[in-house]
Amino acid sequence: MQEQLDSAAQRRALELTDGDETIFCKGHAHLTNSNEKFTPAEVIIALDNAAGIRSIAARRLGCSRATILNYGRRYPAIRAALAVIQAEVCDLAMHNLLQLIRKGDLRAVIWYLEKFGQDRGYGRQGAISPRNNPQTTVDLGALPPDLLREVHKAIAARAGQQ
Repeated sequence: MQEQLDSAAQRRALELTDGDETIFCKGHAHLTNSNEKFTPAEVIIALDNAAGIRSIAARRLGCSRATILNYGRRYPAIRAALAVIQAEVCDLAMHNLLQLIRKGDLRAVIWYLEKFGQDRGYGRQGAISPRNNPQTTVDLGALPPDLLREVHKAIAARAGQQ
């Protein structure tokens, strides 16, 4: 890893740790001559560049995944930064999922309803369960015509399989 992080990486590391400048020191803040190979900032930047995937961050640093896990155990700033990174990746994934839903991607619609629509009666079977919510109705006329055709095709395909 380079001896000194570039200024953009430093700013990002500080942003992920709420301005904790001790992340640039090896070891704890009062032990600046530690024998550790990486500073917490270097680990945080590697995790950020790897979207929080520890094995990729470890490969880029030239260490094992266990090393990344151990740094995370020792440094609360690394754990906090990883939580922020993972939340950002989750937000990005949700944004992309919603774009697919808006485009009418039936797989995305079904996946979303199975995961987040259970309180409305949608479940793993992809059907509305009267046991969960007897008041739930679906207005198929409200669906866009192309999505409605896809739903009809899926129903017909399931009926043909049984």
